[in-house]
Order: sequence, then C-alpha cells, then structure tokens
Amino acid sequence: MTLTNRGTNPAVLSPCPTYTEDLIVNGVATNLTRTLPAPGQTGSCMVMVTPDAERSMSTYLGASAELDHTALHAQDIASARVYYMEGYLAASPTGLQAALQGRQIAQDAGVALATTLSDVSMINFCRPGLDAIIDQGLDYLFCNEEEAQVWCGSQDLQQICRQISQLARTVCLTRGPQGCVVLDGKQQTTVPTVPVQALDTNGAGDMFAGAFLYAVTHGHNHEQAAWFANQAAGQVVSQYGNRLTSEILGRIKSHAEERRLSHGARCDGN
Repeated sequence: MTLTNRGTNPAVLSPCPTYTEDLIVNGVATNLTRTLPAPGQTGSCMVMVTPDAERSMSTYLGASAELDHTALHAQDIASARVYYMEGYLAASPTGLQAALQGRQIAQDAGVALATTLSDVSMINFCRPGLDAIIDQGLDYLFCNEEEAQVWCGSQDLQQICRQISQLARTVCLTRGPQGCVVLDGKQQTTVPTVPVQALDTNGAGDMFAGAFLYAVTHGHNHEQAAWFANQAAGQVVSQYGNRLTSEILGRIKSHAEERRLSHGARCDGN
C-alpha cells in the first residue's frame, strides 16, 4: 500500500492487488501458482511520500524474510533470458543463499545475470552480500547516482563510471531528471529523459530496470532500451503509486517500437 501525504489534503491509503494476482492479471508467468507457501504472515510496507517526491518506508517483511532455496525452480531459471537478483536479498542469509544458488543454475545454463544495488543502506550494511551476488561480474547492473557514489567512494561522475563499469558488461546509472548513463565497457552513452513533475519517486528504479530488460529482450539496443526505461520510470514518478495501467504501458511500448523502427540505433531522447 502507499500512504501519500498531499500537503494540506488528507493522507490517502490505496489498497492494491496481492502480488500473485497482479502478476496473473498482467500476464506474467510465475511459479507462485505451483509453489506451496510456507506458513507465516504476509509482509507489508507503508510508504510515506513528502512534497519533494521523496519517500520513507516502514517495512514488515513477514514471510518473505524466510525466503530460501525451496522457492527456486531450476528448470524455469535455466530457460529464462535473464536471471535478475534483487539486491535486498543481501540482507537475508537464506535469501542470499537462494539467490546465489539460482545464480549458479543460471550461469551454467548461459542465462544473462543482472542485479541492482537497491539502496544506499544495503551498500553500507550488506556489502559482502552484494559482492557475492556480483561475484566475478554480471551482464547487467542497475543503480542510481547516489548508490554509485557510495559504492565507489567518490562524487566524480567519470571516476564512478570507470570504477563501476568493471562490475558488469552493461551498467545503467540513473540520474533522476538528468536521465541515465549506459556503460558498455569503455563506451559511455548519456540518454536524456523527458521532464516531468515528480510526485512520488517510489518504484522508479524498479520500473527502470524492468523496462530496460524487457526492451533488450525484445529487439531494442541498449540506447533504445534506456530511452524506453526512462519513459516508463518518468510515468511512475509523475503519479502517486508505482503501478502503471496497461493503457499507459501500451502507449509507451508502441512509441518505443515506432521509434526503434524509424530511428534505428539512434536514441536522442525525443
């Protein structure tokens, strides 16, 4: 749920579908329909958004704190295009072990590996777990500028790019209203975004990562994928709540496909 502070207006408590229901409605294949859930209480997260569009979270992990290797389905992992490890799993001993076990399955099957640095607190307090997830390198790494600064111990963008590009074949460093920087080895590409009025930044990073990976697995090059991800993340921050309607997603996808076909490899953010 999202608890939104709208200045002088009353706070709004917005219920949402359960995670499993949301996946099914959006046509996402999931092993949750054939995995027996362990006993426990469903987790919850209250997100408080201030007028500057920043958020504070009060989270109860519930049963998700007990996530372990029994949730893995090796056949599904091996048949995937990308194996995405959520960086927050570095905070859970059993969750981290499950992520690493799944990583090995994916690596053995030639599946691309991806992760996110998730949050500055994860870097400060759970870096050994993140190091284990990254290991000898990934195919895709996602982080925002603040996370990259803390990881690299620097605020110099060029130094950060040189250092963080060693962690993955492709690194997406998001910079809020300045768009993002895509690092492919020594190649650095800045992909601007369309200015929006930010209301709620909750979920922007997750949307960017998901949209980028969707695009690269559907025929878009990295510049085009970053443009698509910028558009999707921009829509998220310009509304309260981090779920986009199928209509909005459909429009962004159609625009991205038209752009891909008409502009080829060029991605100028227009």
